[in-house]
Formats: sequence, C-alpha cells, structure tokens
Amino acid sequence: MGLYDAQGGRKMNAYRWNKAPPYTIYAIRNTKTGERYVGSTCDWVNRRKSHRYALRRGKSNKRLQASWDEHGEGCFSFEIIEVVSKSSHALAREKYWMNKFRTMEPGYGFNSTALPNRTAQGARDHLRSFCQRHHIPYPIK
Repeated sequence: MGLYDAQGGRKMNAYRWNKAPPYTIYAIRNTKTGERYVGSTCDWVNRRKSHRYALRRGKSNKRLQASWDEHGEGCFSFEIIEVVSKSSHALAREKYWMNKFRTMEPGYGFNSTALPNRTAQGARDHLRSFCQRHHIPYPIK
C-alpha cells in the first residue's frame, strides 16, 4: 500500500478536528509499469475513495482507466507524496511533482493536462467550501 497506510490514517484524521486540513499531493501508481497520476486534495481519505469508486465503474481519466482495466486493481497503489499547509502552495507543488514524474507523457503517467482549469483562488474557494461543510475553521487567508 501507499504511504497513507504506513504513516497517516490517524494523523490525517486529527487534522479534521484540531487544525486546518492540509493539502495532500498524491499519486496513483501502477506498480507494474511505474506510470503515475498526480493530484491534490484537501480531503485525502474521501478523494482516494472517489478515485477507487470511479475506476471500479470505468468512469475515470481515460489513460488511467485503460491501465486499470488492463492490469487490474491489485497493480495500483495510492500514495501520499507530500503534504502542504496552504492551498496556495498545493498547485505549485502538484505541478512540480507532475513535471518530476513526467505524468503528462504517455508511458510515464496518466495526467492529461498540467492543471485543468484550476487557479490558486479556485483551490482556496474549494478548501473554504470543504471547511464549511465539515464545520472546520477556515484560517487560510
């Protein structure tokens, strides 16, 4: 399994109630081919579930879905790459990891675009909405 299982279940849940939720930069990695999808979220647990749900139903990113269908769920790991505390840093770090792993290039990864229609303000709005839904103080300015 990914780093989440080794390091973080309890720690990540503590963020929900004690402090501002961190932004998690994560990868979905095909352990057979080494190809990766890189993304970011302020709710790692639910994002991981939603990726699995979509992949199991054939409704995910086309390249990722094709690899999942070909190799099977057992060949994929969900891994935390990095955790950042500010949403304004999350997009830059996500892009850094996408470039480092070359995830937009076929044969290396499954990302189809650099950062689809997301801005730092959009990420902050998403985080603010998440915090309001879960009754978490929104401290990021």
